[in-house]
Amino acid sequence: MLDQKALDVIRALQREGEPSLLERVIKLYLDSSPKLLRSLRESVEQKDDLKAVHEAAHSLKSSSANLGATALAALCKELEEMARQDRMTGAEKKLGEIEETYKTVCRLLVAESEKAVA
Repeated sequence: MLDQKALDVIRALQREGEPSLLERVIKLYLDSSPKLLRSLRESVEQKDDLKAVHEAAHSLKSSSANLGATALAALCKELEEMARQDRMTGAEKKLGEIEETYKTVCRLLVAESEKAVA
């Protein structure tokens, strides 16, 4: 569910003697992504602001991809494309898949963060 290569890229930027960069990046994601997911949910429920759906899906896609959450990023990309093409049939189902995948990603990132500190 997490692409270790993406996490390794972040690990490679770690400076000796500095606090864990990976832990900090994961914390930023875990702090900011709930707001993106909430915004995505609200936008999909409103059904009339395709731009907001597109922007929220794009933001969550990008931040998830940076941490190697490729399956989540792919789902977000699908929803982003649906909004861009003005075809929101099935958007709530896609959002449900995003939310379930997001929960798994968060659990895995917490575990990665704990390993980064150990």
